[in-house]
Amino acid sequence: MARPWDRLVSFGRETAEQLYASASDRALLDVLASKSKSGAGRLLATDGAQVMLANFADERPSVPMHLNCAESAPAEVALLHDRLHREFILKRADLLRDQCGGEPVWPKDKPFAAYEPPAPAVLPRWKVRLADLTIAAVMGLIGWGVYEFVLR
Repeated sequence: MARPWDRLVSFGRETAEQLYASASDRALLDVLASKSKSGAGRLLATDGAQVMLANFADERPSVPMHLNCAESAPAEVALLHDRLHREFILKRADLLRDQCGGEPVWPKDKPFAAYEPPAPAVLPRWKVRLADLTIAAVMGLIGWGVYEFVLR
């Protein structure tokens, strides 16, 4: 859902767990993770994904922009937060003045070109069949291994 750029107030950082898990879900995960003697349960029960929130000055709630990089370090997320804040909040007045004549609307004299993603690559039929054959062979090997070492 599109939101007006001039209503953008700030960006925020949170973890995916804080936004997408309820308090009861987090309490259950904490209990299950505390039962792990090696600490692996705590590691498996946490989601390290970071979420950037775009906060707007209107009645609708903020729109979460989920970063699809769970491996990102907190320093990288802080750097992204700072860049977003600088480019979209601090430089907004200058860009409006220079590019749009002071109004937060698209200029009439500049054509708007929407981004069109490239068409997905089409795999040749033989590559698709080769991938299917490879999957079938691997599944056959797994089945043979189970039969040989477990059922025999």
